[in-house]
Amino acid sequence: MKIDDLETLIDVADAGSFAAVAKKRNIDPSVVSRAISGLETELDVRLFQRTTRKMTLTETGSEFVERMRNVVSEMHAATHDAKETAKTISGIVRISASSSFAQTILLPSLPDLLTSKPNLRVEVISADDITDLFSANIDLAIRMGPSVNGDLICIKLITTEYGVFASPGWVAGNPDVKSPAEIAKAIGANYALPAFQKSWLFKARDGRVTESPLGAARVISSSAMAVRQAMLMGIGPALVAKHLVEHNVKAGNCVNLFPEYTVTATTFDTAIWLVYPSKRLLPARTRAVIEWLKKITLDKHCHATHHPD
Repeated sequence: MKIDDLETLIDVADAGSFAAVAKKRNIDPSVVSRAISGLETELDVRLFQRTTRKMTLTETGSEFVERMRNVVSEMHAATHDAKETAKTISGIVRISASSSFAQTILLPSLPDLLTSKPNLRVEVISADDITDLFSANIDLAIRMGPSVNGDLICIKLITTEYGVFASPGWVAGNPDVKSPAEIAKAIGANYALPAFQKSWLFKARDGRVTESPLGAARVISSSAMAVRQAMLMGIGPALVAKHLVEHNVKAGNCVNLFPEYTVTATTFDTAIWLVYPSKRLLPARTRAVIEWLKKITLDKHCHATHHPD
């Protein structure tokens, strides 16, 4: 069974006639007819019902065509990959990522990637807003949230968890502010998003969730790194993703005020996602960066869970 014949079959199924496919390929209709007849003989099934006016797929033909679409697509991808991997991985991969992900996960791990792929170049577009991958000619993007919208390939890298953190100095200076409700009223830094202004939700280990209304923050920013920095400077408690302060907690620069709780302002089901426009015929350099991103986030997640707050 030749891939050319399978491609002809798919084209005929889409066009509904031998003549249309023959015209598109600039070949004689008899060549198309022989390819389809050969497949039917090889399979010992009728793929099309033919009349003087039109051709329609049989039920068996319809099922076969749909399965062959995937087969042909994968064969093209495998052929492309084989050709690409025979070459040195080189060229540039453009990655869009939030400033927090770029600074804490991507950039610290980048030297290892570049050392292993000496002809690879990486452009990091640090942006906290949602960038259109197609118009901006971006190969890969890192996005955070419960899900990703749009016609994109999405890979969940890690589930993100948040906690309420404060500097040791703030904790020492506010010994009477202890409960979740009291801490929520004494918030130091917060995100400049409407969904983060109302309250914090505290989920205990037994699954129970309590809600604590928020006070007015002393500092408001659209940047997760700015919220983190304000908290580290002692301005007051803040809701921060745990992976952003892992090293600070280990170094004693900040404290998880409620390690027995998972905390959120919106939903507990959030993640870091890797997204890209299409999985077909990706260059070897892009596939290499995808595998690297999956590895470094997995390593980060395993490391974070090995060092509890």
